[in-house]
Amino acid sequence: SACGKGQQWAAALGYIQNVKNSDAVLTERLFNAAISACEKAFTWWPALNLLYDMNRQHCPPGLVSCSAAISACAAGDQWHQALILLGEIAETCPDAITWNSVLAACEAAGQWQKAFEILHDMRHHEIRQI
Repeated sequence: SACGKGQQWAAALGYIQNVKNSDAVLTERLFNAAISACEKAFTWWPALNLLYDMNRQHCPPGLVSCSAAISACAAGDQWHQALILLGEIAETCPDAITWNSVLAACEAAGQWQKAFEILHDMRHHEIRQI
C-alpha cells in the first residue's frame, strides 16, 4: 500500500519476490497492493504478470485483483488488454467499477465503437454505469 502511494512499483515487485524466496505465504492482499502500485505508476505489464503469477503461487486472483489489473491496463493506455481481462473474468461477475475501467480505457484510446459495445454489454449484464 505504501509502495502504491509513492509510485514505487519496483519496490512492490521486489517485496513480492522476497516473500517468494522466503517461507512466508503470498496472499491476495499482497498481490493486490503490488498490482495497485503498478496501476498508480502507469505500468500495466508488471501488473498483468503479477495477476497471472497469482495462480502459479496457488493464490487465485479475485475480483479486486482483476479489477486492479484492468485499471492498470487502462492507466497504461492498454484498452485491448483491459478488454481481454474483462473477458477472462466475465464468469466472476465483474462489478460496475471494473466495467467502467474498461470503458474509460476504450474512451481514452478513442475506441468509441468498443465503448458502445461495452455499454451494450453492461446493459445486457444489468450493470449500472457509475
